[in-house]
Amino acid sequence: MSIKEFRKKCGMTQKQFSEYFNLPIRTLQEWEQGRRKPPSYILELLERIWNLEN
Repeated sequence: MSIKEFRKKCGMTQKQFSEYFNLPIRTLQEWEQGRRKPPSYILELLERIWNLEN
């Protein structure tokens, strides 16, 4: 699951997501636009969070 897919499944805007996870919004935007890739552990943590909540 991509960061953008995860964020949308959570029903959050970029601003809400970045504030909730304490990420710079610019970093989130660059991840979503494919200019940078998030570290693999970030994707793994988000996947675990999603599985715990659903």
